[in-house]
This record gives sequence, structure tokens and C-alpha cells, in this order.
Amino acid sequence: MSLDHITKGRVGWNLVTSMRDEEALNHSMSKLPPRDERYKKADEFAALMNKLFLSWDSNEFLYDRAERQLINPDNIRPVNHNGTYFKVKGPSTTPKSPQGRPVAMQAGASEQGIALAAKYADAVYSVSWNLNQAKKYRKKLDEQIKQNEASDRHIKVFPGLVTYVGRTNEEALAKKSSLDEKLPVETALKQLSFFLQQDCSNWEIDLKVPPLPPVEEFTGPIGRYETILEIIKDTEPTVKELLGYLNAGGGHFTLIGTPEEIVDQMEIWVEAGVADGFNLMPPTLPGSLEDFVELVVPEMQKRGIFRKQYEGHTFREHLGLTR
Repeated sequence: MSLDHITKGRVGWNLVTSMRDEEALNHSMSKLPPRDERYKKADEFAALMNKLFLSWDSNEFLYDRAERQLINPDNIRPVNHNGTYFKVKGPSTTPKSPQGRPVAMQAGASEQGIALAAKYADAVYSVSWNLNQAKKYRKKLDEQIKQNEASDRHIKVFPGLVTYVGRTNEEALAKKSSLDEKLPVETALKQLSFFLQQDCSNWEIDLKVPPLPPVEEFTGPIGRYETILEIIKDTEPTVKELLGYLNAGGGHFTLIGTPEEIVDQMEIWVEAGVADGFNLMPPTLPGSLEDFVELVVPEMQKRGIFRKQYEGHTFREHLGLTR
């Protein structure tokens, strides 16, 4: 909240329950709790944060030097939260944000994650390799929203986007090929082992990916696993090719081509209602980000689908969100 005030309302926060036991070690736990318990705690946490975010207003500052009063305490009340996981008297130590409250994002494609987003998120990050997966995610989110009190609200979806941009197709493909040659195979296989919840260290990288169990039998991070299954279905990759897609952008929507071709595909996703924007995930920095800014952004501006100047001041306004 302090950072939000310092930046005049440019902050958001991401409501996630973590993926690895190593993260749990920083929070007085030996390992992550089961998914259901994590999300019950996250639900209470989000409700508590919303109480604290809005617990008092900067209008309560008096700045009355003569009366030696800085703050009017009359309208500042404790939140007195007494729940299963948290007991917080409150109020917050800072007044509410210049944007009302910081933008609440959520990432997580499990049933519990989508339910959490439907209740609390202004926008979500989604992992979608292809349009089919993006449509399924949007449908699940909309169905979950309908079950809530505010059943008419629209939560913005920002799929991850990985781009290899060139002035020609050959240039774009060469950029991807150059990056793939630098793949740290041992590290990439270790990451794949985590995503698949099985040991992949002995897999032959130049052979096709071995058969994997259906998503219904999987107990790890659901969104990433569904994405891996979609990549395999679409591209029938070798293990090395799969590692290349995952390590460059985690299996997010990947586009390789000229600015015109890339914007064509982005427009298809927006017009299909599965993307309100994109979460850029440059495979290289600063190279891929500079390519996007210098080549893709002008093409979007030429088509009238990207701003040429800001119309608001806060992060919430930039995303076109209401308070």
C-alpha cells in the first residue's frame, strides 16, 4: 500500500498459493498444504485484504497544525477479522489506494483457482497454448462467475504471450533457433520433472515425448500440465522441442513471424473473447521486448487497437477497470 501511494496508484498484487515446497519453507511450513486447504486459506486472506485495503480514507488526514491534529480518528475503525486462519484487529496502517484498492490479479487454472479468481480478481493471468485451451479457460471462468453474487461482472483475462518477431519469417525463425541452441538441457529436464511430477532426467531428448497420464489423474499444477498436453497434441514434439517451448515461456501462447502475422493472431484471440490483452513474456531480454516495442506495437497502433497515449493515471485506469 505504501508503494501504491508512492507511485500514485500503479500497483497490483497477485493472489496465488505457490507451487513448490521450497516456498513453504519460508512460511513456517515443511511443505505446501494440499490444494483444497491452500485455497480455503487464500479465500480468507483475499477477503481480509479487501477489508484492510478499504479500512480508511486519506480524507481523514487533517494537517491541522494549529490544533496539532494530523488525522481524524473518528472514521477509522478496526476491521476485527476473526477467521479460521487469520486474526487481525486492523485497520491498515495506510489509507486506501489512489486507485481505490490495488489491482487484484490471480493466476491458477485449477477448479479452486478459478473459483478464487471469480470471487476476488479484477483480472487473471492465464496459461493457454492455443485458442482451444483459451476458450475452455474463459468458459470455466464465466461459469464460475455466474455462481457468485456479482454474476454480471467481467474479469479481464491476460494470456501469456511469447513472441519471436522478425521483419521476415526467416529472421523470426532464426531467433527462435538461436535461443533453442542455448537450452540448458539438464536444468530444463529438472523443470519438466516438476511440471509432470515424474522423473524425466533419463528421457532421450531427440525422441518423441513418452505417453503421459490424462489430466484427471494429475495432482500437480493443473494449468501447466494441461498446456503441456496441448503442446504435445499440436506439435508432436521431441523432448528437446518441448523443452524449448517450456523454457522460453512456460508453454504460453507462442507466435513466430512478422509483426503483421503476430498482430493478426492477437486480434483473433481478442475478437474471440478469450483475451482482453496479453501478458508479455519475452523469451530474451532486452532483445525480444525491444523487438515487440519497435515492430509489433506500431502495427497495433496502425490498426487502432493500441493506445498512443495514456488516458488515465493509475494501473486500474490503464487496464480499463472500475473501482
